[in-house]
Amino acid sequence: MERWRVWRGDGQISLREAIEAANTNQSVDGSTAGQPGNDAIVFAPALNGQPLVLTQGQLGISEPLFITGNGAAKTVIDAGFGVARTEYYVHSR
Repeated sequence: MERWRVWRGDGQISLREAIEAANTNQSVDGSTAGQPGNDAIVFAPALNGQPLVLTQGQLGISEPLFITGNGAAKTVIDAGFGVARTEYYVHSR
C-alpha cells in the first residue's frame, strides 16, 4: 500500500495528483507511484480547516483507495460552482 500526504499548491502533492498516482500506479508531479490494490491518501495537518476547491472537475477513483481526512470539521472538499458530486468511482470486475 502506498501513502501520500496531501498539501495545497505546487511543490507538494495535491489531492488530484495523489488520486491520479493511485489510479495509474505511476509517479505524478514527483509523488511516489501507486501500487496495485489498496492505496491510501492522508491529509496533512497544515490543511486543517482550509477548503480544497476542485477547480478541474470531479475526482475519478478507479482503484481501491483509502482517503483519511483530519476530521469532519477540519477537512473540506468544495466542488465549487454548485456542483453536487466531487468523486466519480469506476467499478470493474
